[in-house]
Amino acid sequence: PSLGQPDRFNLIKEWTKLQETNVSLPKQVVDLINDAIENQLPVTGYIHGDLGKWNLLFNHNRIHIIDFGEVRQGNLHFDIAAIMLTTFNWQLPDVHLINQLRSFAEGYLLTNQPIIRSQLMKSVNLRIARGIVVIINQFGQTNDVDDYIKAELSKQIRILQLINTLKNEQSVI
Repeated sequence: PSLGQPDRFNLIKEWTKLQETNVSLPKQVVDLINDAIENQLPVTGYIHGDLGKWNLLFNHNRIHIIDFGEVRQGNLHFDIAAIMLTTFNWQLPDVHLINQLRSFAEGYLLTNQPIIRSQLMKSVNLRIARGIVVIINQFGQTNDVDDYIKAELSKQIRILQLINTLKNEQSVI
């Protein structure tokens, strides 16, 4: 694939398609989507574009990233948000998630790339908004989709609170 390929789940394109269906969404979802569209992040390099636990292989103490079919230019924080959103165990109490987030951030610093809190938070919002819009476009508005949206919004609120907690601790984020 070309490294300059477009995002196949471009939020603006997917949102426009969804609006044509006259679907009724909660104000919180509409606000999240509009915020993600308005707060586009600067391109900082090449990103995996489909980074999640499904594209990670674990071998002893090493993690291998696979499936580079979605590589494109973007903001590195998008991949960071994707990894956190898909690998954290959201059933754990906040104290455990804060430790996971702290460990992840400290490990990421080994790449000599700092995590910028504001860009990470915008990337979390973008990733969740994009996922919601794509899922509704693919499956319609069903009870299962509504449950998915509620879970994603809950996850969004929780991870933003965790990131802010680390900010207050003068952590690496």
